[in-house]
Amino acid sequence: MVFEGHKLLSKEKDKDQWTLLHKIGKRIIRKTISFVAKQLAKTIERKKREGWIYPEIGLLYLNLNELISKDAWKWDGHADWDADLWLNARDVLCVLLDEDSYYTLRFFYLLEILHRDYEKYNIEMHKNRAYWNWDEIFKALIESDPHWANKRSGGTSTFPPPPPQGKN
Repeated sequence: MVFEGHKLLSKEKDKDQWTLLHKIGKRIIRKTISFVAKQLAKTIERKKREGWIYPEIGLLYLNLNELISKDAWKWDGHADWDADLWLNARDVLCVLLDEDSYYTLRFFYLLEILHRDYEKYNIEMHKNRAYWNWDEIFKALIESDPHWANKRSGGTSTFPPPPPQGKN
């Protein structure tokens, strides 16, 4: 089941919609992103080897690798559709953002908005969450992340980072 606002999009309630999303939609998305990533393979290899036009895209690439690594345990050396989707999406997104400043500026502006409104997202994520315990999921992600080591050793790091001062 997928929790969506005050409605459940479940196999039992909306079988046609569930089938469209899970059996058809995800396959189309995966195959499309895979096709584009294959077309950009030479470009992504060159950028990884020679560097990015925008240094912030190189950092984004590393951050996406960190996110992807959180699921590496489930792939354990075998092919996985989710792994392919994340890796291909990372490559397509980073090449697009590195080659087109229109999208780069808007993407990073979106990150500013998400950071600004993080507390609102946090509240919404925890409302009526009978299916997922987000606190436990975040805790597990943080504890397996070496960047949070100073938090475990009594440092002052917090997750999520506090919003910028003076912006509401």
